[in-house]
Amino acid sequence: MKKYIVFIFTFFLTEMVMADTWELPKIKDYYNSDSSFYVRIYPQSIPEKYSKWIEASKNKKKKFSHLDTLITPCYAMLFKVKIGEDSLIWKQKLINQIAPLKALVSKNGKFVVTFDILWGAV
Repeated sequence: MKKYIVFIFTFFLTEMVMADTWELPKIKDYYNSDSSFYVRIYPQSIPEKYSKWIEASKNKKKKFSHLDTLITPCYAMLFKVKIGEDSLIWKQKLINQIAPLKALVSKNGKFVVTFDILWGAV
C-alpha cells in the first residue's frame, strides 16, 4: 500500500514541477554601456475582459466598451539620460508580439536591437 501512495505522490509532484509557468511581462528598461541612453519596453497589454468579449454572443458584445476590446501592442520608448528629467528621443511599436526577452542600445543611442520573443510566441 505504501508503494502505491509513494508512486501516486511522486507522479503528481513530477507533473507539477514540469509544468510551464511564465511570469507576466513587465515594463523594463535596458541601458547602453555608459548609461547615457536607455530603451523602455512596454509589453503587449490585453484587457481583462477581452476573453469574455471574444466568447460573447453578438448581442452581448454590444455591452462591452471599446477599451475592453483594445489590445495594445508591444512598444518601446528611447530616452537620453539628462540631469533632472530624461528626454524622449522616440516612441515606436515593436515587431515582438508580446515583449522581447532582451534589448540592446548602441553607445550613441542611434540603434536599438530586441532579441527573441517572450514565451516563444509566433
